[in-house]
Amino acid sequence: MGRRRLVTAACHHLGVYGATLHVATTRKAMTRLRRKFELAKPDSLGASYLTVDTKANNAVHLIVWLDGDRVDGGAEMVDLVAHESVHTAAQLLDHIGQATTTHDSEALAYLAGWVAARVWESVA
Repeated sequence: MGRRRLVTAACHHLGVYGATLHVATTRKAMTRLRRKFELAKPDSLGASYLTVDTKANNAVHLIVWLDGDRVDGGAEMVDLVAHESVHTAAQLLDHIGQATTTHDSEALAYLAGWVAARVWESVA
């Protein structure tokens, strides 16, 4: 499978959670998000962050980083999207106090699927 044309940055609102999802697929886009939200520099092919903007009514922002220059468009990208989407969903659920267990993981499964679909739109 050949390289995909990546969207450099995308933004999606999660209405029910009152959060905004940002997806960065280039170093330039991630640098802008890091500066805006004062995030640590990612040290891997992908990363996820949850930050609360205290200057903007405590708005919740989720940031997903995928290094589009170093990840191929095939199975490696699918793996990375799934991996970071689960981290992102878990961070948000933890932030709102939603417990997730092996017997009660529907919220995590649905949210991770939604995040993965939005992230995939940025790399497909």
